[in-house]
Amino acid sequence: MQMVLGFFVGQLIIAFILVPLFYRMNLVSVYQYLEDRFGLRSYKNRRMVLLYIEDACVRPCAYSSFV
Repeated sequence: MQMVLGFFVGQLIIAFILVPLFYRMNLVSVYQYLEDRFGLRSYKNRRMVLLYIEDACVRPCAYSSFV
């Protein structure tokens, strides 16, 4: 029940807060919003963090199925 309620609240937040914000600012993605708000440096930092997470967490799980 909590999961369903969380999904419902999340969809309301997206529909009534994020979509109008993106439309007013003429944005396509949340990454574009973050880059506009915090600059190019935040984009590069976020990219490095995501690459680290992929290397540290996702790839070992993917390769373990082949062993």
